Amino acid sequence: MRSLPFFLVACALAAPFHAAEADPPKTETFRWGADFRARYEYYNRNAGYDQDRGFEDGHEGYFRFRTRVWGEATAGRLTGYLRLGNEFRHYFTPEGGKGKKRFPDELFVDNLWLRVEGLWDFMDVKVGRQDIDDLGARRIFGDGTPVDGSRSNFFDAARVTLNFDNKRTLDLLALSLSRHDWLPTPGSTHGG
Repeated sequence: MRSLPFFLVACALAAPFHAAEADPPKTETFRWGADFRARYEYYNRNAGYDQDRGFEDGHEGYFRFRTRVWGEATAGRLTGYLRLGNEFRHYFTPEGGKGKKRFPDELFVDNLWLRVEGLWDFMDVKVGRQDIDDLGARRIFGDGTPVDGSRSNFFDAARVTLNFDNKRTLDLLALSLSRHDWLPTPGSTHGG
């Protein structure tokens, strides 16, 4: 008798998948790509301003390079996405900063999520590491990793979207923010 509630919940969750079988099957697709970003940063400080970090001459300059590769697979209503990223730097000044964060610095999981669309014909569910940049023009949710300086901006989250009609939706979110990455990060790790 204790297994009856579990059985009913399992049947309720499985019902959309059985209903999806009646729909004409969508084709399976796989897409992939890559991007590269280069950014130069220069800081001019008063002489002796930050001696504890080695900026005795008051300035520092470096290039930040971010490389990412991604892949997305879709089968019917189910979509999976993986994006791996790397950011390394080339320092020009000061001398002590040269060679820090050389390529490849570290490989990190920037996005890893699974999405099911059209559950009960009105609900979409997306679970995993994801960018949430389509709510409130990035005024409400913008960057889930604010300390890393645009290296990434993911949230570890579960998102349920209820689609009432073409103009009205309701998004329900559960977020998990952690100071340290819980996924494997091969390579050297640096703070900031």
